[in-house]
Amino acid sequence: MLNNKPLYAILTIILLTVLNPVWAKTYTVSGNSMLPTLKPGDEVKLIIRPPEKIDRGALVAIKFSTRQRNMVKRLIAKPGDQLEIINGRLKLNGAWLNTSWWPKSKYLEAGKYKLLAIQLSRYKHQIPTGSVLVMGDNTKRSFDSANYGLLSIDQILGEVIMTK
Repeated sequence: MLNNKPLYAILTIILLTVLNPVWAKTYTVSGNSMLPTLKPGDEVKLIIRPPEKIDRGALVAIKFSTRQRNMVKRLIAKPGDQLEIINGRLKLNGAWLNTSWWPKSKYLEAGKYKLLAIQLSRYKHQIPTGSVLVMGDNTKRSFDSANYGLLSIDQILGEVIMTK
């Protein structure tokens, strides 16, 4: 059998060059909700992928019906996940969530997540089919599932990757 690695590499480069405008779009960050991970002025690429293929902890672009523009948030929980808020900490599928991306405090503000806590108790702490939980890294300044509750998985536009 012939070694076709150089041919595959060339085809991949050609396809990515031709398809780049179709599958990836560049945006400039304008808000503070993702500090310290993303700062205003940072450039990010939106990669169009099915939400089911995006890992927990990844940055995602979300379409909010009540906001003029799309927002970047961190995907915390997916359909079927077990999630509890205990004393300001998140327990995901039986393990404490690593919140190393949160600035300063590793705990949620008391009272900010009341709507989400009510929703979670209604669903016996399981994220229902078709729903996701997203949060900004700057939890004090972020409009996310704390404000909107669980979101429809259809609101995820794709995965966001940093370009700088």
